Amino acid sequence: MDGNINPGELAALNSAQVQAPVQAEVRRIKNMNIAECQEILCRGMTEPVILSDVVPQWPANTKWDFDFFKVNYGTIKVILSDNLASPTKFKKITLRQYLDYIEDPASQTFDTSGDGTKWYAAYWAPFFEHPELRDDFTEPEALENWFSKISGPMNDWYHDGFAWLLLGPAGASTAAHLDLFGTHAWTGQIRGRKRFVLYPPTFHKGELSVEHAVARGGLEIILEPGELLIIPFDWAHSAEALTPSMTLTYNFINESNFGDFLQGIYLDPTKWEKKFSRKVVRSRLGLEPRES
Repeated sequence: MDGNINPGELAALNSAQVQAPVQAEVRRIKNMNIAECQEILCRGMTEPVILSDVVPQWPANTKWDFDFFKVNYGTIKVILSDNLASPTKFKKITLRQYLDYIEDPASQTFDTSGDGTKWYAAYWAPFFEHPELRDDFTEPEALENWFSKISGPMNDWYHDGFAWLLLGPAGASTAAHLDLFGTHAWTGQIRGRKRFVLYPPTFHKGELSVEHAVARGGLEIILEPGELLIIPFDWAHSAEALTPSMTLTYNFINESNFGDFLQGIYLDPTKWEKKFSRKVVRSRLGLEPRES
């Protein structure tokens, strides 16, 4: 079944869905083609996989380290939180300060609370204002990302709203969650190692449920430097950096989840509107500034 179904049809399908069995492990594959990608993202049979031959081909794989970003982007201010999916505290400091903290958390001076918080720069999306960074990586063509087909200012908007460079020390974490608006995700590990727990699609009262998925249990994997993980839209997931970590992640849509994407917008129009809220983005798109 393709992704082009309306919300009512989707709810009926989800209500009838049998919970997928827990996989024994996450496959590591090379040279993924379009047919293989369509298979792992097929509704009702989705499967996360790790690609081992994508990130090593990126210039970013050798070029991007913490010193590179200190030298070239160190004065940029970044927002920190104590957890990506369930934040309770925030701070804003320069990227250079934060990268020094990642490499030696004990030396930091910006947090005097002494409560052991592992500060995570999980909101930095530099690819709109620094498009030169986009030259250092390419997404797998087999994903057939429909966002990649748009051009001009809307392409810049995509790189601003659906792409992040996640930076964090050992212990920085993200609570279990489903990605926004029913999107799939790919996440490439450039520096460090990260533990993921991936939870198979689990439904409660016809809706995907993170809580019930976590209770049911999931697959634990370690994403090594140079590996790229593909996470289907209906797999909840959590993550924790095991060492100082740099992870590039993008959300994407294609035929397999387009209906879920539309439903996500329909169910949360306020969150969708926020994708157009930044003044610099609105200016690039030719939109009037929002009233304050």
